[in-house]
Amino acid sequence: MNTMPPVERDLPLDRHLAIRAELLKAIHSPPRRRWLPIAGAVGALGVVGIAVAMLVPGPSPIAISPGAKPTLAPAEPVIAGLDPGRRKQIEEGCDRTANKEGGAKLYNLITDQAGTFGLLYTSASAVSCTIDGPGMPFNAGYGNQSSMAWLPGHISVDSMTAAAGGGTGKTAKYPGALGNEMAVGRISGAVTKVTFTSNGETVDAVIANQTYVARIVHSATWRIPEGLPTSVVRAYDANGTLIGTVNDPAVPAKCYHTPDGEVVQHQILRPIENPTACTPAQPWR
Repeated sequence: MNTMPPVERDLPLDRHLAIRAELLKAIHSPPRRRWLPIAGAVGALGVVGIAVAMLVPGPSPIAISPGAKPTLAPAEPVIAGLDPGRRKQIEEGCDRTANKEGGAKLYNLITDQAGTFGLLYTSASAVSCTIDGPGMPFNAGYGNQSSMAWLPGHISVDSMTAAAGGGTGKTAKYPGALGNEMAVGRISGAVTKVTFTSNGETVDAVIANQTYVARIVHSATWRIPEGLPTSVVRAYDANGTLIGTVNDPAVPAKCYHTPDGEVVQHQILRPIENPTACTPAQPWR
């Protein structure tokens, strides 16, 4: 049993943005409300994300004909060059520290200056996992997805987080740990490039198995900026055409619906301007 304390973290960027969104919606929304989930990574053992479930205005169900929900493809996601034994170790370790019951599959794996990170999915949640990080071999959290089998357009953002560097804070227990900002999620088969932009810096995401992981790495003394910086995710097709944008203030928020009327919101941090004008969602994989 690992008794080392987790890396000390500032309040995640998701939480800053979600608090602001909740206040704005409470001011401007009509009285009728219902619960809608907002994607985020939840923290077991100090993971750098917080799941947010907040009361937001929700559209009434769309009157359309019920349809069968798709299921995830049975084929195993492929991580090139990864030893099967190591893959099993990652899946079991990340699943365990995320307090899940099991069944998470590894869809994406990156290694950069900030270390190794894995993106896993179950049939109902996304699992974000720091691997071989300071203090523990696996540090994972999960965010439940209400419509895992469906995509809001060509791209989803299943978690957007920020972590201060390990050299910040009162104790600075891990002074060498680098700070970072990150966005992860799922994409349609039409997407060949995903970019993540935050605070004027843009990086290309790593794409694998119709998922993406984008991480901007900062110094060990980096702190999450005050205020509410906008982080934008963009998806492009093979011709370089922009086919999906998430959280861009210049682009109106959109929503999508499944065949049986479940609304899937496209912009996770902004209210839907016209909830009666949702378009059909796309099946994932």
